Amino acid sequence: MLNEAESRAWRNVAMMLHLVETMLERQVQREAGISHAHYKILVLLGDSPDRTLQLKALAQTLQFSISRISHAVTRLEGLGLVVRSPVPQVGKAFQATVTAAGLDVLRRVAPIQSEAIRQQIFGPLSSGEVELLDRIAVAIVGELAEQERP
Repeated sequence: MLNEAESRAWRNVAMMLHLVETMLERQVQREAGISHAHYKILVLLGDSPDRTLQLKALAQTLQFSISRISHAVTRLEGLGLVVRSPVPQVGKAFQATVTAAGLDVLRRVAPIQSEAIRQQIFGPLSSGEVELLDRIAVAIVGELAEQERP
């Protein structure tokens, strides 16, 4: 069992994560008409060389199943935000590439999302608390990533 301090901290972290994800979900839906999970795919593609990633790499990065990534890419394809194509010289593997319309979504939503994050997440914190939050997040992400390695 968690002790009292751990229990209190966990409840606060869990609520914070829920509220942040809810805020981002509503914002991306309002600004782009897509889910936040789909927006994350566009961000990863937009940040990648040639704006392209294999579906397997997308799935691994986002901790999604191949089926979930495939469905998401199908939805984004239907909206004209990505195109799917076979990976050259790699059997049955597929890749996704963000389109000009997808880049337009990123250009439109990114500054709005950045401002909301700055105001609502970092606004209440001092610069020292931001640095501490970063160190805490790095430690937790590192531990979770280590557990995911085969």
